[in-house]
Amino acid sequence: MTKRQLDRITRLLPNGEPQYVRIYDHGEESKFSDHITVIFSGNYTSRTGGEHVLIGMSCEPFHPQGICMTSQYPYQCDTLGPNGEQGARWGGVSIGRRCHLGKRIPFSELNDDCQRATLQTYCDIWEIPLPESVAKPSVSIASD
Repeated sequence: MTKRQLDRITRLLPNGEPQYVRIYDHGEESKFSDHITVIFSGNYTSRTGGEHVLIGMSCEPFHPQGICMTSQYPYQCDTLGPNGEQGARWGGVSIGRRCHLGKRIPFSELNDDCQRATLQTYCDIWEIPLPESVAKPSVSIASD
């Protein structure tokens, strides 16, 4: 790996956490099955045909009954303006504040499986290798 590649990875994954994500949690009591929403930000849309990527997932995205769906939109869906117009405000809400997607939380508050699902998509978008320190999914299916 060249120094330039290593610098790019270090910039995109400082301390092993993705630099360009905004994460929202509807909470366990939410009526939605996919109560975690991850919005990918940054200047990557040239790789996705101009589309903005997000993930909707449950707390157990790798479980057979879990949810982990990737979607693409022509705008950042966490940037609603005061009249509901899309893309009116850059950057979403601050950590700890709420919007229509739930409460914004830091990456470190996600469980290991949600972090892994986020990192897999993030590394794919930015075309960087998945960190080796990311553990395999923790799902185990009990047999009778």
